[in-house]
Amino acid sequence: MTNAGATFVDKEVCVDGNLITSRRPDDLPAFVVALMKAIGAVG
Repeated sequence: MTNAGATFVDKEVCVDGNLITSRRPDDLPAFVVALMKAIGAVG
């Protein structure tokens, strides 16, 4: 990915504008929280 110009971030959740990603299934709880914040369901 870095050869294609991507920036690698080793965090459980990465939010970049409307894109929300996580590393692996273990990061699902943090991913869900970030997703809920993005759609306005959590403050």
